[in-house]
Amino acid sequence: MQKEENKRQRSRSSWVVVLFMLVFIPAVGFHVWNQSRVLKDLKAEEATLQEQLAEEQARSIELEKQQEYYTSDSYIEKVAREQLGLVKPDEVVFKNQE
Repeated sequence: MQKEENKRQRSRSSWVVVLFMLVFIPAVGFHVWNQSRVLKDLKAEEATLQEQLAEEQARSIELEKQQEYYTSDSYIEKVAREQLGLVKPDEVVFKNQE
């Protein structure tokens, strides 16, 4: 009697383990697959953001160069001559008579 009961308990235990494995392994597999998909999406987003960062850094450098040029003496002199018609004190101005 004791032997039969032990066999039943082992049999039940075996079925519980098998059932657990049948549920656990696919669940873990699905979770791993889902996480790999999320990782792939995040890597693609990272690549896009890295590109945007590089573009913005290049734009920032270009804007710094423009700011440097617009605050330079040569630009100020150019604007004074072209837009305001100013000349230096020792310069002679020739005008066209048309």
